[in-house]
Amino acid sequence: MKIKRALLIVNPNAGKKRVRQHMFAILDELARAGYSVTVEFTQRQGHGVELAHIAQKEKFDLVVCSGGDGTLNEVISGLLDSGSNIPLAYIPAGSTNDFAATLGFSREIPIAAKDAVTGNTAHIDIGRFNHKYFSYVASFGIFTKASYSTDQNAKNLLGSAAYLLEGIKDITSVHEHSMRIEVNGETIDDTFIFGAVANTTSLGGVISIDPADVSLDDGRFEYLFVKKPNNISDVVKAMNAITSYNYKSDTLYFGSSDNIDIYSQSGMDWSLDGEYSFSGTHTNISVINKGIQMVIPCRERISEILTCPEENLQRN
Repeated sequence: MKIKRALLIVNPNAGKKRVRQHMFAILDELARAGYSVTVEFTQRQGHGVELAHIAQKEKFDLVVCSGGDGTLNEVISGLLDSGSNIPLAYIPAGSTNDFAATLGFSREIPIAAKDAVTGNTAHIDIGRFNHKYFSYVASFGIFTKASYSTDQNAKNLLGSAAYLLEGIKDITSVHEHSMRIEVNGETIDDTFIFGAVANTTSLGGVISIDPADVSLDDGRFEYLFVKKPNNISDVVKAMNAITSYNYKSDTLYFGSSDNIDIYSQSGMDWSLDGEYSFSGTHTNISVINKGIQMVIPCRERISEILTCPEENLQRN
């Protein structure tokens, strides 16, 4: 059997630190598939980017990332920065794993480890936020702060419920954003309490997007902007519209695009895949069509959000 080289990038503190209990299972699956494995543990924020650069420099055959959405973001950013087209496998070990949920990755680490070497490779769209990258969502407004300010211990204990509890605190101090949005040749001038540009069906376990509207490789991301409510009735109406996928509601704007320009009166706090980011008065969000090559589990539901995966890793 040909010896191939895999770089395993692990965030040992993600989620409930479960990945530490399953390191042997992960290494065993990679070894059985013919990989010689190099293991690197992330030590600080941004370290995943640096480690992904190594993968390209040293010509690894496969990169395996195990951690949460933030760790995945860093590894993807590093691969894109280095111009790499090395296949990326993902073993979810975070608290919410929104992107993993969309793609049908198992939350059981041993199963996800097996998928990492038996799945198909497919090219997935990636978002560009000014000069940064994001794999599945850029968002602002209510509940957004919760994605990057929730204490790690709370995430480990409560999972997505921790984001909800943290987000409830925002309700008492909702900050509204007067914005001009240019998208698909149209201009939207309004005031919003929440906005997201996403390539996923789940946002922090709090807001979901109809899977029928999501395709991960069509070169377009979905956008959802919730207008400032005038009263409690508007709040209820907006929430009902989102949960029932009634995107024609007058409480929100919904659509898809490959490029969005957002102008605000002042700089804004954003969340990119759950990590804090700041943008000035002009924010450009665009799509890199099929920007990253990922290993996708061989499951029937994948065909609903992705064109046919390209090749099976076992044949490499």
